Amino acid sequence: MFDIFKNDIETFEQEANDNIHVFYTSKSCSDSIVKAFRFNGKESPEAEEFGIKTIRQSLIDKECSLIILELTEAVDYVAELEDVRHFLPSRVPALVIGKVDSLRLVEKLNRMGFYYLLWPNQEEHIVKLVDSITSERPVGQVLNAERLATRIHILPSKGGVGATLIASLLAQELSSNRKIPSLIVDHSIQGSNLDIMLGLKNFTRTSMPQEEQQEFDLSYAMSMTTRVNSSCSILSLENEHTNYEEYQGSIGNLVSILDKGFNFVIEDHSSSILSDSLLDRMSNSTDILILVVEPTVSSLRMAKKQLKTVLSPESGLRVIPVVNYVRPQKSATVDVSEVSQHLGVNAEIILPFDQGIAQQIIDGVEVHKLKNTFGKKFDDFVSLLLGEQRLHQNSFLTKLLRRK
Repeated sequence: MFDIFKNDIETFEQEANDNIHVFYTSKSCSDSIVKAFRFNGKESPEAEEFGIKTIRQSLIDKECSLIILELTEAVDYVAELEDVRHFLPSRVPALVIGKVDSLRLVEKLNRMGFYYLLWPNQEEHIVKLVDSITSERPVGQVLNAERLATRIHILPSKGGVGATLIASLLAQELSSNRKIPSLIVDHSIQGSNLDIMLGLKNFTRTSMPQEEQQEFDLSYAMSMTTRVNSSCSILSLENEHTNYEEYQGSIGNLVSILDKGFNFVIEDHSSSILSDSLLDRMSNSTDILILVVEPTVSSLRMAKKQLKTVLSPESGLRVIPVVNYVRPQKSATVDVSEVSQHLGVNAEIILPFDQGIAQQIIDGVEVHKLKNTFGKKFDDFVSLLLGEQRLHQNSFLTKLLRRK
């Protein structure tokens, strides 16, 4: 397995070659970039207008050595990049070209994993910088920008609220429908039902690395995962002779390497021991926290306690509560407005009760592709997560559930 993933990485690098893709906001600036390549005897890069839909469709199953994002006509560079960075292959470097001359902006973009070039600039300098980035030999003041995956922790308020289902559907939707490279992480030391939810047959968990194995590279870390589909892998470790802290430490070490090879890392804590120490570590390694609650008093009380431990003024953590009706609506003891009020975070996503969903998963139905009521609401959830426009906000069912 080690050799298979090593070969995948080497093949990716060979196929990328000198294929460069430009996404522009200014056609004249794009033309100047293309001209600079031609003037220096380089192959002309492909150029398309900047936009989420264009970027997502253009980069599906396409190998390239560099992505150039020309933003000279954009108002807010950081906001534009936040919208599209999920769709940029994590292994491909990205160069932003803009008119803002600010060291603070350069440092912020570098932390996000982007190189920056001030425009206008000399043609020779453009090509020299591109050569420096693609050859991985930064020169002068070129910073070594490295994009890491967006880490999403799926945290259940208590057992049985459907967190594993949501984690598996999210991984499948991102990887299968949207072709975004995703890793799903099983934090259960005793094993979970993630393999069933993902439709994996004859699945076996990977043996945990030996204690003497201290340093991991990407090829080794990838060998510890199992392929779910062409854009998704699962990390699920097995070791009956270690304690929980050591187990979580091994997972953390591997994920810190693997987040360089994926756009999203989705971590399922359905069977985790949610100690204060784990919640504290989670607050330092999470970009987005999906807090799964059911509309009951007990679930809400536990969720508020967890948020108090995880959230801090300096964390900058984005929290998305998901109200999941795992039982019929009449079983609810609180309504959605009370969830928002009690947690202090707006509960926008409400997943309706679906009695047949468990059997559909067992039967191999790709639930994330269904266009029923549950499927539409889950699509709203993914759209909210990615910053896309939502399509099914004001359905009759949503209004009914909000009224209880």
